[in-house]
Amino acid sequence: MSKRRERIVFALSCLGLLALWQALSMAVDSPVLVPSLLDIVKEAWSVIRSKAFLLNLGSTLLRGAESFALIAAVSIALAVASHLYKWVSVALRPLLLLSKAVPVMSIILLAFIWFSSAAVPVFSAFLMGFPIMYTQVFSALESLDPQLEQMCLVYGITGKRRLRHFVIPSLEPYLIVGSRQALSVIWKAVIASEVLTVPGLGVGSRIQLAQVQLETSRVLAWTMAAVLLTALSDGIFEILLKRKASWR
Repeated sequence: MSKRRERIVFALSCLGLLALWQALSMAVDSPVLVPSLLDIVKEAWSVIRSKAFLLNLGSTLLRGAESFALIAAVSIALAVASHLYKWVSVALRPLLLLSKAVPVMSIILLAFIWFSSAAVPVFSAFLMGFPIMYTQVFSALESLDPQLEQMCLVYGITGKRRLRHFVIPSLEPYLIVGSRQALSVIWKAVIASEVLTVPGLGVGSRIQLAQVQLETSRVLAWTMAAVLLTALSDGIFEILLKRKASWR
């Protein structure tokens, strides 16, 4: 299928979903249960124009960025240690299994018992995103071409030159994919944590407050802001992957 046809099918699919929502709204005829598209657009515009919009969005962005930086630093360090020392990778297996198996809500609720509401989103997002990033980096290190490593030794390419011309280019695709996958989980974990813990500022906090007041259109408006965060981060990494492919 050509790119043009893909775009047409995608656009028609989006229009179909919007039409289905509008038809459901008209059939139910209750703005609390299923608000109309016009009500949602009006509420979204009202949210965007409010002074608190950037503050709440910025707070969620900051928590997501903190989580991502922590995940990247810890994952890379432990992946390198696991690559060099087998016992480290074995020791990390129970933590990875727990992080993948334990429900998100359980992690958030336990974190709420242990930490302040401001720290819960960062901690929860870390536990959800760490296994993804760690696995990608560790897989990249394990799949380094031994022949290329041998070539580096033969030609005396060591230290910073080896890191720059061999290790980093080999790791880069895995890092991009791992970052993309981790960020999609991070936004969900951060916003879910904000919904449950209701810190002073945050997209999740606004969603929770709107839900308590039965303002369904406002819940959807803030949800659109959350979707936008995921879409933007996903789009950035999509561009990076395409550029990486074009460089080859």
